[in-house]
Amino acid sequence: MNSNNSQKQIVSLLQELKLKNERLNTTQLLILLEHIKYLCINKTAINLIISSVRSLANKELLNADKLTERESEIVLLIAEGLQNIEIASRLNLSRSTIETHRKNIRKKLQLKGNGSLFAFALVYSIQSYQIIGG
Repeated sequence: MNSNNSQKQIVSLLQELKLKNERLNTTQLLILLEHIKYLCINKTAINLIISSVRSLANKELLNADKLTERESEIVLLIAEGLQNIEIASRLNLSRSTIETHRKNIRKKLQLKGNGSLFAFALVYSIQSYQIIGG
C-alpha cells in the first residue's frame, strides 16, 4: 500500500457513501482509519482510535440512539477536545450541568472513565459527520 493508493481508497469510500446517502458502518470506519494511519507520520493516536473502535463497536455504539439531542451535542463537543468549561460556555450552560450530562452519558453507554467517553465521542463524531458536503 502506498500513500497515493490510500488517498484514492479514502476518497472512493467517501464518495460511495455520499452517493448512497449513508453513514460509515463500523467496517468501513475501520478501513478508513487503516488508510488514514498509513498517511500519518505518528501512528500512535490513530492506533488508539482503531483499537477503541473495535472495542466500542459491539457495545456502546449500539446504545448511541439512547442519547438525548443535548447529550449528542455534548458528545460531539467532547470529540473536538473541549473541556467542561469550554462546552458550558459554548452552550451557555453551567459547568456542573455539563458534568452531569457527561455522567449520564457514561451511565447510559456503560462507559468507565473519561478516556472511554472520549474514545466513544471520536467514533460517534466520525460516524455522525457528513464528511463530504455538497
